[in-house]
Amino acid sequence: MTAAPDAPPARLRPADVPRLARIGAGLLAYRVLARRVSVPRLMRSFDGPAGRATGPADAERLVWLVDRTLGRLGWRDACLPRSLVLFRGLRRAGHAPRVCVGVARARGVLRGHAWLELGGRPFAEACDPYADFRVLYAYPA
Repeated sequence: MTAAPDAPPARLRPADVPRLARIGAGLLAYRVLARRVSVPRLMRSFDGPAGRATGPADAERLVWLVDRTLGRLGWRDACLPRSLVLFRGLRRAGHAPRVCVGVARARGVLRGHAWLELGGRPFAEACDPYADFRVLYAYPA
């Protein structure tokens, strides 16, 4: 399982500005679409053509930027928008991510979670989601 870097970069770089704009646009699109379309259609709307391949450091930087943006905006329990924005960014960076949505029941309470897979393994997750959640839907299948 790959996780975000433990020591985040000290500050933003000028090269981050276009990515931050795309992250913001993705979060806005999520806000607009999330209550209007089905989950499969929502996921397809974040898909796009794959870009040229970049390295793992670039993917880790993207995770840091998305997590920092969500934190600054005060978004809590934002696993689905986080996964979708990361999915789109990783596709643009030439990776082949997969978004998974799962559920778990604990003490009679049903809860959900969304995460990414990269190379068949959870990506940028603190814990293995497969230990707790059963996948209901994944995109692409």
